[in-house]
Amino acid sequence: MPSSEEDLQSKILDVEEQWQFPFTWAAVDGCHIPMKCPPDGNEASKEFHNFKNFYSLVLISLVDAKYRFDAKYRSPCNSRDSIILQSTSLWTDLKA
Repeated sequence: MPSSEEDLQSKILDVEEQWQFPFTWAAVDGCHIPMKCPPDGNEASKEFHNFKNFYSLVLISLVDAKYRFDAKYRSPCNSRDSIILQSTSLWTDLKA
């Protein structure tokens, strides 16, 4: 996360210069991290079983123009990425 207005402006310029994508300071995305079936019974196995038919956690992360990676949240995979993102501190920070 940018720590100041100057830091934010610097990150925005980095993305625009590197990738020709204006008014952006980072990319956000989610990915599935495969895992073994959790031992906590049927409810836990449903929670971690994804639509691709394997067990996983979802990792939501940011990457800036200089390939700096910041993992923000891990969650059971039965929710959409947008719902998971809204339950992170990143979402709270962005709204502030």
